[in-house]
Amino acid sequence: MRSAPVLDRDKPPEPEIPPKPTGTSAGLAHRAGAFFLRELREMLPPTIFFFIGFNLIVLTRALRLRHTGHTGCVQ
Repeated sequence: MRSAPVLDRDKPPEPEIPPKPTGTSAGLAHRAGAFFLRELREMLPPTIFFFIGFNLIVLTRALRLRHTGHTGCVQ
């Protein structure tokens, strides 16, 4: 049989010590890097959407031209 420690309910839990503030604000490079990463993350979904959509249009056009016997090249 195992014994588990009994919690003392009369004694409040000891608070965790928060990290000490450094007293300095984030530097310009850190803020600029955070801004750049945030903008890249926001740009990614529409970029992927339009990349896939454009390639579907190109594929559809190539299949239609192949079906009609045209190569798509102008001579």
